[in-house]
Amino acid sequence: MKYALVTGGGRGIGRETCVKLSEMGYFVIINYNNSEQAALEVKENIVSKGGKASIMKFDVSDNLE
Repeated sequence: MKYALVTGGGRGIGRETCVKLSEMGYFVIINYNNSEQAALEVKENIVSKGGKASIMKFDVSDNLE
């Protein structure tokens, strides 16, 4: 299985990228920093269509995280 980490995956272009990658057979790791609810909604959308996804909170601009 291929994996994809999408930063900012809960909203906008990131959300659409997550959905498309899922349709292409990727296990999608949805990154978020502040919008956990949005990330969960994207995950639920992917899973409801038979895809696989998880969410992961971290700040991509902080190299200590």
